[in-house]
Amino acid sequence: MVYAPGTQEKDLTKLNMSLQQNAAQNKTNATDIATNTTNIVTNTAAIASINATLPGQIATLQGQTAGYEAAWSTYTPTINSTGGTFTTVSATGRYLQIGKLIHLNIEVTITTVGTATGQVQATLPFNPKNSQGAYILAGRERVVTGKMLYGSIASSTNKCSMTFYDNTSAIAATAVLVCTGIYEAA
Repeated sequence: MVYAPGTQEKDLTKLNMSLQQNAAQNKTNATDIATNTTNIVTNTAAIASINATLPGQIATLQGQTAGYEAAWSTYTPTINSTGGTFTTVSATGRYLQIGKLIHLNIEVTITTVGTATGQVQATLPFNPKNSQGAYILAGRERVVTGKMLYGSIASSTNKCSMTFYDNTSAIAATAVLVCTGIYEAA
């Protein structure tokens, strides 16, 4: 119990006891201030360290979440066939990347066939991850036959190969091939 003398206190013993108690309390307060000052220095250093690493952590997080709110991007696929060459062919491609997952849409317009035979091949916006099998895409020829397309991406190539669902060639003058699917980027 701390003794607090009144303003009219005349007893020197009581006043001395009060001064000793105040001195002890001041010593405790000084120790608390020193501890708090050390804690402030430590916390300031911790905050500086966090502020130094925070931009890198934010960049990493942004990289991990890239594409979650992104719009589709466009690219121009290069088109060829497994045999011969096209005289006139064009293509447009769109993709949405979410992390390493690529949502893909390719549209190929064959105007003049030339000597092209076999499968239609379109380059991808990103190399595929090596996997134990092919990535499978689906699509449709929109103008000539309306047949379903089968697209595959072998992990060893940067191309989507397209044929009709029954493995017959989809190459025909004025054909428009649309293929879509998902694959994992390397």
